[in-house]
Amino acid sequence: MFATETISPKGKVVKHYRTQNVKTPLACLAQLAVKNLVGFKAGVTLTGLLAQTDLAAAQAMQKAKAELFAMFNKPKVKLRL
Repeated sequence: MFATETISPKGKVVKHYRTQNVKTPLACLAQLAVKNLVGFKAGVTLTGLLAQTDLAAAQAMQKAKAELFAMFNKPKVKLRL
């Protein structure tokens, strides 16, 4: 959900969550890409992201996380003096 910020009569910022502003992160990214407000890494396109299913995206993210955390859990080599 993305908030619409307005200023109250007291001068405070009030956030309103309206139904027309409810979007998925991918939908918001697509809107920004159409307006040329966002760039993609080499080899990544908006059509490629839109064609990917939710399940495939989740599996790719889990695989990337597992590879990342595997780097942290490498066994440490003890040196004997």
